Amino acid sequence: GGAPLMREKGALIFGTPDSVYNQVVEFAEKVGGLGNLLVMQQGGGMPHEDTKRSMTLFGKEVLPRLKKLYLNAQAQAAE
Repeated sequence: GGAPLMREKGALIFGTPDSVYNQVVEFAEKVGGLGNLLVMQQGGGMPHEDTKRSMTLFGKEVLPRLKKLYLNAQAQAAE
């Protein structure tokens, strides 16, 4: 149960930057794409430093890859 089950069902995304990227892409494919992605990067008793690290990793390692993926997909659709 708990967080691992929620991740398995696609209701919660967490892990390494590569894992998070893959989970977001898989989720987007299941639901037919993404318009907006809302993230909550702090939960429960997560310390402030861990929250900052999570946000930094997402911004530097996950978000640019998602932008590139979806910009490429949009460009291909327009051709």
